[in-house]
Amino acid sequence: MGFDEDYQREVLEPARAAGDQPPEDLRLRYALPDRLDPDAVAARVRLVRQCWRRSRGQLKYRRLIDR
Repeated sequence: MGFDEDYQREVLEPARAAGDQPPEDLRLRYALPDRLDPDAVAARVRLVRQCWRRSRGQLKYRRLIDR
C-alpha cells in the first residue's frame, strides 16, 4: 500500500469516526515516528500535507481536513 492509503486507514478514518476531529497530538496527526529527526519530520509533514490535498477532494474527508 502507498502512503495515502496507510495514512487514511490509520489516521483519517479514526478521526472521522471521532466526529471529524483531528488528533490533538501532533505525533498522531502527522503519523510521526518515535524517533524524531528534523529531516524525517519535514519529509513526513510534506507527505501528509500532500495526502490532505489529494484527500480533500473526497467529500468524506473534506470537513476533517479543513479543520
